[in-house]
Amino acid sequence: MVYLFNNKQISRAQAPKSIDDLLQAKWKDKMGMDQDADDYIAALLDYYGDEKGKQIARALGAQQLNIRKGRTLVSQLVAAGEFPIQIDAHHHEAVALRQAGAPVDYVFPEPFIPVKSVSAFVISSHSPHPHAAALLVDFMLSKKGQEIAFKQRRWPAYKELATGGPDDVGNRKTLVPDAEKWGSRYDELVQLTALLGR
Repeated sequence: MVYLFNNKQISRAQAPKSIDDLLQAKWKDKMGMDQDADDYIAALLDYYGDEKGKQIARALGAQQLNIRKGRTLVSQLVAAGEFPIQIDAHHHEAVALRQAGAPVDYVFPEPFIPVKSVSAFVISSHSPHPHAAALLVDFMLSKKGQEIAFKQRRWPAYKELATGGPDDVGNRKTLVPDAEKWGSRYDELVQLTALLGR
């Protein structure tokens, strides 16, 4: 996830780059976020720990976030100038908007980059052709399959496919929320996410 900003309203130099930047008074009522931000909150808690992560979630909520349903919608509202910043934009959507000529840019947040939970391949237990489904999964996990995903602006599992250029995360810390840990604490995440909209 990246911080997406409308570059007609904010320059790259002015754009927030960290959680501390987001909590500055000047960004109050100027940031948007998806209402289903449980993965973002989980990443905060995983990185900072429960106590400090919850403090940050409450402080973000006090910033009067513009909460909407759907990250794509929030990204489009930033591009339209409804509010200047989205704090949980998908990287591939930010790239697509910029390539389409929208007045947006983005930065990778510091000190870590929250990563949306990885996409899953699901095979029905009563699939009429389970071996064909397994072959598709094998192909999509192969280097060739990951090259196709990368060409569609998705981050690949093969790091060497996405090296170089402005979108290479390099040595930056990335964090995928622990699905096993948060699966059992999902209700808690939903309650914390609700704090963001108050």
